Amino acid sequence: MIDLVEAFGAARSFQRGGKTVAALAPTTCRVRAGDRIALLGPSGSGKSTLLHLMAGLDIPSAGEMRWPLLGRRDGLLPGKVAMVFQSPSLMAPLSVIENVELPLILKDGRDDARATAMEALKRVGLADLANKLPEELSGGQGQRVAMARAIAARPQLLLADEPTGQLDQATGLALIDGLLNWLAGSPTALVIATHDLAIAERMERIWHMDHGQMCSAAGDER
Repeated sequence: MIDLVEAFGAARSFQRGGKTVAALAPTTCRVRAGDRIALLGPSGSGKSTLLHLMAGLDIPSAGEMRWPLLGRRDGLLPGKVAMVFQSPSLMAPLSVIENVELPLILKDGRDDARATAMEALKRVGLADLANKLPEELSGGQGQRVAMARAIAARPQLLLADEPTGQLDQATGLALIDGLLNWLAGSPTALVIATHDLAIAERMERIWHMDHGQMCSAAGDER
């Protein structure tokens, strides 16, 4: 099976206060179509850094990232890869539904962008807020809109960075369960970064991360 994304000794370091800080130690891993993977670890363990490299939003300081099935890094977004960030990152002047349909319009100017966006909002339980502005939403509602925006384009690789961080656990689990139901039988791969074991256990595989290191996980073929 061809991999969606591969990391070969990929590492990322930053300069901070004149010192080099290692955010991600050399990491080798792969994500294949249909994978359901949790990156489990505390804040600062390197989860976000790895997701950003997988999305092509950043480049490694050492090692290499490849996207065998998806093509070049500059062609990943917004259609092939979608990412949900820790904060909603919605565009303030646009309504909820306009935020959700924007990637669809940017991708290929789809005539059904509005209908597809509304369907995605229904799936996260926010169809009744379609015409609201982001400033009128709670933090949790904004995060659910961001999830709808990500799933609307049906990406081949969906990356989510602490997507339930602004939700209570019951609501967060319900959102993840709804997402998994939507993805059931789909070749879309899902990688979720979380520090919540209950969220991680919803996935088929768990990659444990700590202090920038990916630790071995039982039954995982990295």
